[in-house]
Amino acid sequence: MAPQVVRIGIVFLLLIAIFTGLKSATVPKSFGQVGHYRNDAVASLASRGIKYAGKEACATCHEELSPHTQKGVSCETCHGPGAAHVDDFDANKFTINRSRAACTVCHSMISARRENFPQIDAVNHNPDKRCVDCHSVHPKQPPKPTTPAVKTPADAKQSAPAKPAEKTPTGAGSGAEKKEGEFHEGGEGHEE
Repeated sequence: MAPQVVRIGIVFLLLIAIFTGLKSATVPKSFGQVGHYRNDAVASLASRGIKYAGKEACATCHEELSPHTQKGVSCETCHGPGAAHVDDFDANKFTINRSRAACTVCHSMISARRENFPQIDAVNHNPDKRCVDCHSVHPKQPPKPTTPAVKTPADAKQSAPAKPAEKTPTGAGSGAEKKEGEFHEGGEGHEE
């Protein structure tokens, strides 16, 4: 056998040995026991404390919840995890994020959202103000718009004024008969 083949074989075996050693040193023992994940991860995640309390826990003390909660948004979506606050509300106060970025997580204009979802173009809609300067997150009454709402093309078609009906050209008769190519009230005179 040629000496270069023996050298390549030795290098190849060394690489396999190094790979096997590194794999056994770095991959947890419970990896792959049940599936393609670390089986001990389930127990370690279950041992962590609960961080979220749910909006029902908020409602026990706070009578007026945001209208967002009636639409399925939890209080903790905006305020963060609340289990510690529920356990000891004096020691664990919420840090309330009143930044524009907090509101635009949900309310930025994204074409994939349904048309009746309140969205804004964050770049052009009052860029120098925080949302809470004009909008109350926990309103007692629905907000009154100060600027026209953004309309979709479908809304524009529905709210567009109707075109005035075109009159029958002079000398075309009473208008009861319909001749091809003539204009009658309601548009061009073609058969449908």
